[in-house]
Amino acid sequence: MLKHNALLGLQHRDWLIEHQDEFPELKPFLGKIYIDFPGIVVGRPRWRSSRPYCVPTGSRWGGYWHWLSLDFDAGGRIAFGK
Repeated sequence: MLKHNALLGLQHRDWLIEHQDEFPELKPFLGKIYIDFPGIVVGRPRWRSSRPYCVPTGSRWGGYWHWLSLDFDAGGRIAFGK
């Protein structure tokens, strides 16, 4: 079932990384986009709050964490639409 207005989180990122070979249509986007998963934010003592995202690592997508505070400055990149 297609869900609108859903925020994807860590489990979705990890699933995409594990199953990325099943979706060859994502390959042309390597090096052109990031895939953000703002459905979960992790707060850690002595660290900034962060959220998961996918970034190209050579010919594959890799999973990393992005500092949430950077999303709200002039170079921020979180966008959400219908």
